[in-house]
Amino acid sequence: MARRCKPTTWTLDWTHPVTGKTVAITIRHTRDYLVAGSDHIEIESLKPKRAALPITETGYRSHFIDRQELRLAGGPLQFVKSWLLREERSKEWMKRDSVARQADLFQWADANAETGKRKSTKAGKRPAAKPRKRRAPATEIG
Repeated sequence: MARRCKPTTWTLDWTHPVTGKTVAITIRHTRDYLVAGSDHIEIESLKPKRAALPITETGYRSHFIDRQELRLAGGPLQFVKSWLLREERSKEWMKRDSVARQADLFQWADANAETGKRKSTKAGKRPAAKPRKRRAPATEIG
């Protein structure tokens, strides 16, 4: 088993292409993670914490990559930048992001129905209403 090097860390600000909100991302790169020639990259959104990214819905991504492939991509920072750019333009992410940003009316209705139910109170019951007096039927005189 290869000896792991200490990870190198970078920070990156990614801007959402539609909303314009910025997400602070940390990138950790470890050379020879499990075997020689195999590197490990960890991508995590920090601010807002665990914010969804085009490459992960949970805000965290672990990725193994060949050292030579990573070097050809321009290094860990450039690799992640290119990966984010490529994925934010994909139809799959655009659709997933659009659904996440729009409120789902049916989910809202279900949630509202769950929380909108009133529980009966254990306080004393109200006394029953008194029966109304009936009027005598009107009769015609004629």
